[in-house]
Amino acid sequence: MPTCPTKIQFGRPFTIVPTTIKGVGYNANAAPIFFFIIITFLLPIDNMFFCCYDSSINHVSYILNLRAHFKSITFLLILKRGFYMDTTIYTIKDVAARTGISAPTLRFYDKEGLLTFIKRSASGIRMFTEADFEPLYTIQCLKRSGMPLKKIKEFMDLYVQGNDTIHERRVMFEEQRENIQKQIEELQEMLAVVDYKCWYFNEAEKKGDVYYYRNLPKEEVPEQITDFLQKVKEFHTKPAE
Repeated sequence: MPTCPTKIQFGRPFTIVPTTIKGVGYNANAAPIFFFIIITFLLPIDNMFFCCYDSSINHVSYILNLRAHFKSITFLLILKRGFYMDTTIYTIKDVAARTGISAPTLRFYDKEGLLTFIKRSASGIRMFTEADFEPLYTIQCLKRSGMPLKKIKEFMDLYVQGNDTIHERRVMFEEQRENIQKQIEELQEMLAVVDYKCWYFNEAEKKGDVYYYRNLPKEEVPEQITDFLQKVKEFHTKPAE
């Protein structure tokens, strides 16, 4: 079985427990809870790392399954409350493959200070977890909504500060919602023009004349054309802003 890299440092002493023990395969995600309790009593260590090999990726994805405890009694209390950690570590290449965001773009985000929530190994390797996909998705949505990167960085700086910045983040989202609503209104106006042009050229194609309506009596000109021409008139006669 591939060995787990020990260069990744989490700041405390640890013991590696492979998922294959005495020829029997144990998946740390599916292992019975009593297994962890027994191990806890037998090994009164500070931190325990369960590592397994992901065959879908041709390498050991660092510490794929992590169980941490701080002395036996504390660990049992954590288990009882259901607060034990279960973390899959993804490299930047893994994240790019899963999200469709290119690795260069992710590195650019990091350079611009948008990914300050990402942890790094002792050797500087970016270590993404499942929890990191939520803020990453938020970054993408804000970017697609037209928010400048400088503003997104401001939001992410608030994000990493936790509960102390709930109000500020709410205000930022409300402001961006107003901006998006304005964009939607503008897009709806654009869509209306395109819809009209689709209808108009369909009629013109039938008649074989792009200006067929000019030969019609005023009362027979389709309402769609009349409304569109009125909007054109308003467009070039409105006061300058």
